[in-house]
Amino acid sequence: MSRWILCADCLKKHLPEGTRQILERSRFGKPAEYQRLKIGVAGVPKPEQRYITVNNRKVGLDMHTYSCDDCNAEIKPGDTCAGWSVWTENQNPIAPWEQEYFRG
Repeated sequence: MSRWILCADCLKKHLPEGTRQILERSRFGKPAEYQRLKIGVAGVPKPEQRYITVNNRKVGLDMHTYSCDDCNAEIKPGDTCAGWSVWTENQNPIAPWEQEYFRG
């Protein structure tokens, strides 16, 4: 399972918006994969969203922007962005989380 915040340029690689199958189950048993892409407008970052863990310590990140999880571009409040989720048929779909990052 994975979930990414994407900038306006990177989200184009995963269109169309919505939920769909992106890979079929292989004949060798590799499970099918699904994606969900939700497009929105970036909100104001919250402290619990803006840190990384290094050597088991939380390190704060810039509180003025988000970072694209694909290209690392800045995503400023008010910018178009997307939440992108991927999971396999062996997993439950990822619960909606994108609204945490979008303007209300």
